[in-house]
This record gives sequence, structure tokens and C-alpha cells, in this order.
Amino acid sequence: MNEEKTMGDEMKYTDNKQIREMVRMECLRQNVSLAEIARRLGMIPQSLNGVLGKKHISLDDVQRIADALDCDLYIGIVKR
Repeated sequence: MNEEKTMGDEMKYTDNKQIREMVRMECLRQNVSLAEIARRLGMIPQSLNGVLGKKHISLDDVQRIADALDCDLYIGIVKR
């Protein structure tokens, strides 16, 4: 049987602060530090903080972080 995963927390995107907060919340849920995520990504914690602090974070960066958290990234465009 093919089970489709459902989305966890949904949000209406307004800015990258939300992305940072979602990453931090998932880290808390998994009891893993941002430093550990940085290590999984092969970078130092300061570099990860720089990525998360960018005004324009790329979807590639968000996907890499999601992968490091063993999470899927869902993106949708919804009619207003």
C-alpha cells in the first residue's frame, strides 16, 4: 500500500523569519540543536545562523536544512 505523507505545520508565507522559526521549532520537537544541524550540513554553527539570517533564503538552503532534520519540504501556491 502506498501511503502519502501529510503536511505537518502549515503557514502562509510572509517573510524568512517564519522559516527560521519553523526550523527552530522542529529542532525543539526533535530535541536537536542548531549546532547539530550545522554539523549534519558540514558547516559551522555561525554559517548556519548566517544562512537562516539571510533576507532572501533560497529554497535549496531550506531543502538542505529539512533534509538534515529528516523532514520533507512542501510548497504550494494557493489562490487567494
